[in-house]
Amino acid sequence: MLCVLLWCASVVYGQTVQSPNGKCQVHFNLQRGKPVATLEVDGASVPQSFPLGLQLVGESPSLQQDFVVKSVQMDAPSSSAPYNEMAVELLQRTTAREMVLRMRVSNDSVCVCYEIPQQNTMPTFKVRIAERIIELQSPALTPWEKLYETRDLKQERPSFWK
Repeated sequence: MLCVLLWCASVVYGQTVQSPNGKCQVHFNLQRGKPVATLEVDGASVPQSFPLGLQLVGESPSLQQDFVVKSVQMDAPSSSAPYNEMAVELLQRTTAREMVLRMRVSNDSVCVCYEIPQQNTMPTFKVRIAERIIELQSPALTPWEKLYETRDLKQERPSFWK
């Protein structure tokens, strides 16, 4: 029964976080175990989806597939924070590796970063970011990356994590 539930959760899982003014919404989904974000700006869907995850160098498999969601935490909206944040704790089924995906949605942008908790299976690892390879040690936190900017409605920025 547990296997069936985990499989169903990996097929489609969705959670949404929106900007403080409510004009931008980010929908997080697992599509057959692959983390993906889709966006809505002023009620219109942005046609491109954003694959999420980390491409590992020399490790197999990368942190881009075969995930289930362990938990989701939404930060309570605050009048002092210029964004709303969602943290999705993911578990890779085949390797038991863990990753926390953090998304911040402000009134004018969507940013993402990855947190890799301490893990025995990955004490050090290399990540490909654009044309660079960076070596990290767990626990690790990647820099915040701007996925999308809404100032010029629907003008997207290319992701250096792809």
